[in-house]
Amino acid sequence: MRTWAVVPTLVACGIWGCSSASDGGPAGSSAGQNNGGGSSSAGQSSNAGQPSNAGQSASAGQSSNAGGGNAAGAAGAGGAANTAGSANQWEWPTYEQAAQGPKSTRVLIVLLDFSDTDIGKLLPQPEPGWSELVFGTKQGQGNHFWYQTSGGQFQLLRAAETGGLANDGVISVKLSTPQPVDGTFVVQDQTWIPEALDKAKAVVDFASFDKSADGIIQNSELSVMFVLNLPYARINGAGAEANIPINHLIAGTNVTLEKFARVEDDYTSIGTPMHELGHHILGLKHGPAPSDHDLMGLGAYAEDPVLTTLHDSTSHYATRPTGLHGLNKLAAGFVQPTHITETTRGLKLYAPETGKAYNVLELPVVDGFLYLENRTAWGYDQSIPFCDGHQGGIFPIDASQYLSPLDIPGISKYPPLASFDLPDEVFCDFYALSGHNGSFSLGPWTIENVSAPGPVMTLDLVKKDVAPKITHYKFRYWIINPNKEGYRMWHQVEATANGNTPIDFATFPFGDDATGYFTISLESYYDTGEVRSVNVDSVWTSDSPYVSLNTVSEFTNPGAFRKDRIIQIALNPAATHVTSAKVNVSVGSFQTSFTLNNIPQ
Repeated sequence: MRTWAVVPTLVACGIWGCSSASDGGPAGSSAGQNNGGGSSSAGQSSNAGQPSNAGQSASAGQSSNAGGGNAAGAAGAGGAANTAGSANQWEWPTYEQAAQGPKSTRVLIVLLDFSDTDIGKLLPQPEPGWSELVFGTKQGQGNHFWYQTSGGQFQLLRAAETGGLANDGVISVKLSTPQPVDGTFVVQDQTWIPEALDKAKAVVDFASFDKSADGIIQNSELSVMFVLNLPYARINGAGAEANIPINHLIAGTNVTLEKFARVEDDYTSIGTPMHELGHHILGLKHGPAPSDHDLMGLGAYAEDPVLTTLHDSTSHYATRPTGLHGLNKLAAGFVQPTHITETTRGLKLYAPETGKAYNVLELPVVDGFLYLENRTAWGYDQSIPFCDGHQGGIFPIDASQYLSPLDIPGISKYPPLASFDLPDEVFCDFYALSGHNGSFSLGPWTIENVSAPGPVMTLDLVKKDVAPKITHYKFRYWIINPNKEGYRMWHQVEATANGNTPIDFATFPFGDDATGYFTISLESYYDTGEVRSVNVDSVWTSDSPYVSLNTVSEFTNPGAFRKDRIIQIALNPAATHVTSAKVNVSVGSFQTSFTLNNIPQ
């Protein structure tokens, strides 16, 4: 059962940033995200496995063992890593081998001050501080995070430079203009980034990074992240962005920097910078709820109970992001799926802590695949908000038009209902283990005999000989969440054959504003549990010139297998106002309609 849809409309996500409107990934106002944003403390553990001084603060990167147990491949020595709380030894590459991985990328951090500002006032010795934060290999540092979540296949490599402490990957640049004190600014439209690049040329040989010799420095050749000393109140957009086009020919060189990333100077924990570099270098995209800001699998901003941000010893914000989810590991090339086509019993799923043994299962369903991965409360994944004391489980993702975490009880719960709302997800519904969602079906597959959680879980995959059929349709659209001011929720209602469904326009978010943005979808429900939008194949016709149904865009999401289309309900101010209008909808031989009431003027 698909819960939230991800579409390519992008917006800024707020002070702590997320992806940029220039990132090109599908996250935004129509993306199905639960509108409240990511929780800064979601999924904190109860300090399980912490040392006796767990109540004390330690800045990110100190040896607090805050992740629990020995981090995989600590210090980069040896190929076997001691997993948290486990006597088993799993094979891991060394840090040196990870740095040689094909995706490992040179990164330059530019600490960007205005003529009248000093980043050092927030964080003393900012260059070594940021170098360790991004490139360090201790708990709460960038390369430690990437080592664990990539299975030892990816590292951020310090760019060669001669500024400050040479070759630590960090330089400082001061602009010729003062920091603005009012107004808001689109960073890439200002002179700041071009001027900074031109000045950086004095300590960075940019041409040396143009390995393709095409005159363009691409993200894979050198990723440049600016740490901007500018209050969020002065920024028009998100607090952090990636893949921002700049296409600046660096003065005195023959090379052009194609794109850049940026964060605020007080984002001194790994959550936000690593999130943006995941966009920037690996091309990773956001996913839908229930996990909020889940590029990093289950929330980029989760907190380590011990580590703090570099500049504030009282803040634990974004110090323990969860690892990438399985589909982003597939997208990054860190794992290849194990494709299953027939009944298989006793199949083993290896969790990320098992290093090279980690696997993701791929099962064919209608117009896509069901992916299964094993996650445990190990390392950074201690931030996964498991329920009821659980320590792990199997996470299914239904990938067709969207890359949707699967609401396991919802597969059978929602289809029979004439209508239903989805105000909030319950995280417990999105994973399985023995005694908890231990058997479920989607498409021709029944997943059963799921084991207890652990580094290795077992399950049976039973394939039925079925031909999926569409049994009914529902309309899906946003309505106001009456229990949470300022929030919206999905509403699904039956679309009966040759029938008519009343829809109250006043229940739409901003439903009293005739210039607002409103969308609607028609979804097909299969007898095998899949739910798929049929917007691409549907015809929508209004009986009033005041109301029109328009195709905003047709797209295939990255990593998805089936197209979808955004259908907008638009009101025409040039036509005569009506308070109600009927819209006829057809797809193939199926015909239905809905009537909009309380249409605003």
